[in-house]
Amino acid sequence: MPLLEIKNLSFQAGAARILDDLSLTIEAAEIYALLGTNGTGKSTLAYLVIGCEGYRPTAGTILFDGQAIQPGRYLQRMVDRSLSDRKRDSHSQGNQSPGQG
Repeated sequence: MPLLEIKNLSFQAGAARILDDLSLTIEAAEIYALLGTNGTGKSTLAYLVIGCEGYRPTAGTILFDGQAIQPGRYLQRMVDRSLSDRKRDSHSQGNQSPGQG
């Protein structure tokens, strides 16, 4: 399952279409850089991904660890829960982190 999955994301502010049908999948441990000139939607995408209030996609979905990101529900809460779930799952399967045991 991808860590971050963006499907057909669009965002419009007034008459200006900032993002139009953007799709992106990022697996755990992958690193990406988002580059572009001023006004191309980089910050808007970041605000949508972290769930900032006042930023609602016009269309599309954003999933973090399989859960939809809702506006006003900041990503940090979801990251904390995801890490906690992964740690719990690892321990329930008998796996130990390096240095434990």
